[in-house]
Amino acid sequence: MPQGPHPRALLEIVVNALFRHLRSKLPKFSRRNKALTTISSLALTAVGGYVSFWSHLAEVLMKLSSRLVGQVTIVDVEGKILLGEGDVAIKHAIDELLARGRRLFLLNLARVPYVDSAGLGQIIRCFTAIRKAGGTLKLLSPNPKVVDLLTVTKMVNVFDWYNDEPGALNSFAPTSAS
Repeated sequence: MPQGPHPRALLEIVVNALFRHLRSKLPKFSRRNKALTTISSLALTAVGGYVSFWSHLAEVLMKLSSRLVGQVTIVDVEGKILLGEGDVAIKHAIDELLARGRRLFLLNLARVPYVDSAGLGQIIRCFTAIRKAGGTLKLLSPNPKVVDLLTVTKMVNVFDWYNDEPGALNSFAPTSAS
């Protein structure tokens, strides 16, 4: 009786096909291959070659979207902000929004489980660029790990951060002097 391919070999075929597909779909920037290599290694180095591949894929690829609420641009981030997997994407998104004349930003970190030092560096670069352009950047819903990172790096007092969106949006309202 003929046997089919070994499950690990089958997984390698699927991962390689996905790897090629993603390479054609991801934006062309220098760190794209690192993100794809990470995806491939996550799948292939798991015990026995089995892995819950799709959940790892979602963690590796950070997603950005923006929405305008009044004068405030909310940048929603989903996924880890890591070296080579999102750190530069945030800076590019902010630069593009600044070029369109946006000046008030709320970086929504509610769906960010982890930020490494490169990711924090890019957030600080965004903060500096926005400030130089006469704008403001505030953080929304950083998780305890992100707050710990801000505390350890002594950046916790540099950023205004809020746990709820309405409170964060209200903080942008001009205060009236009586």
